[in-house]
Amino acid sequence: MYVAEIDGIPAGTVRVDSEALGYELSWTVSPMMRSSGIGKTMVSQVAKSIPESIRAEIKTGNIASIRIAEDAGMVFEREEKGILHYRRDAVAQPGSQPGAREERGVTS
Repeated sequence: MYVAEIDGIPAGTVRVDSEALGYELSWTVSPMMRSSGIGKTMVSQVAKSIPESIRAEIKTGNIASIRIAEDAGMVFEREEKGILHYRRDAVAQPGSQPGAREERGVTS
């Protein structure tokens, strides 16, 4: 889990969970920090550090999180039982081998 701070005050978190075919991202933004752009910044930075595929599940109507997911390069796949499924395919890295998957350790 990553914690974003502004002036030493926790502003939000991004959680990265490993899955068989990539990673699931989830995030929260402190109510006092909403509309500041911190959500887009922190999720985009984490997403850029992950070359494997990423996905997110967002409740229908959560416009802020939809914008955050799209800004991080994810696209809408489907809606299922009030949950919007977003995904970004793996990003080719210079010198990487197709199909190779790096294991990542995430500390909390």
